[in-house]
Amino acid sequence: MNGTDEGPAVSVIVPTYHRPDMLREAVASVLSQQLEGGSPEVVIAVSDAGAASDIAAAQELAAADARVRVVVARMPGPGAARNAGMAAARGDLFAFIDDDCVAEPGWLRAGVVALSEADLVQGHTSPMAPPANWYHTVYVDRLSLLWEACNLFVRREMVERAGGFDESWNPTGRAGGHWGEDTEWGLRLTHHGARVAFREDARVRHAVMPRTFAGYLAYQSRLRYFPMLLRRSPELRQRFYRGYFISRRHAVLTGSVGMLGVAGAARVMGSRRVAAAAATAAALALLPGTDVLRAAVQTSSQIVHRAAHEAVELGALVYGSVRWRRILL
Repeated sequence: MNGTDEGPAVSVIVPTYHRPDMLREAVASVLSQQLEGGSPEVVIAVSDAGAASDIAAAQELAAADARVRVVVARMPGPGAARNAGMAAARGDLFAFIDDDCVAEPGWLRAGVVALSEADLVQGHTSPMAPPANWYHTVYVDRLSLLWEACNLFVRREMVERAGGFDESWNPTGRAGGHWGEDTEWGLRLTHHGARVAFREDARVRHAVMPRTFAGYLAYQSRLRYFPMLLRRSPELRQRFYRGYFISRRHAVLTGSVGMLGVAGAARVMGSRRVAAAAATAAALALLPGTDVLRAAVQTSSQIVHRAAHEAVELGALVYGSVRWRRILL
């Protein structure tokens, strides 16, 4: 169905799970968007794993504005919720925003304009507030190739060609362990010939979600699944530093760990000069590129936390690199 008198040209899909207050803010920010030729519809897609209160909160918003509709996914997970939203949507263009995000003025117009020359568009996403020490948020300031679905635009015809989100995609193998389904989907769309673009002025602000230190480390351990994505979509290497590192910081850290290993081996073999040189090289490598040196002037507790953070990230990537035979550190 096209965006004529039969229905809206644009459908905004908002998956939700256990965030009724944030959902209200997200939907309000979408309903305030201005478009030429009419208003968008908003499809709130409640996760199958959600509580009755999630459905009630969504239905309350639908009762207050005729542009809002509610669907409930048949399967758990964000991918299934987005698929349910697309199946119910009436527009030719789909816009995605998450329930923990707020769209800035002009967001929808910018994304729709970009779709006039592209099939898949990623918008700019930034934190709502300065992040705390241990947190989850999303920051996207360029075409990342991770296709974070908190701020995406896509043509219906492209989805019909490539299919929706893979509802079976759950690399953790655990209930509630869905991760990376948006990256897999975006890469699949590009495999089917999607023209892609980044739109700086399609701006969304993402909530900063505090975590316990243990919870933060558990979340970071999911980096072990990145090598699996690389095995499936080798072009993802373009997104990483020098193709083999998550970031420049990781490249420096990996080199420093290697030099410390050389220093230890040299010490055991009795070559103090080589050991000292290797240890010095490791320390100098850390100077410009990582947070480790800055942590040295912090409290001992912060140093331990930072060291644990680096160890979990690097260990997860080493495990994934071996498990899926694709090096990423």
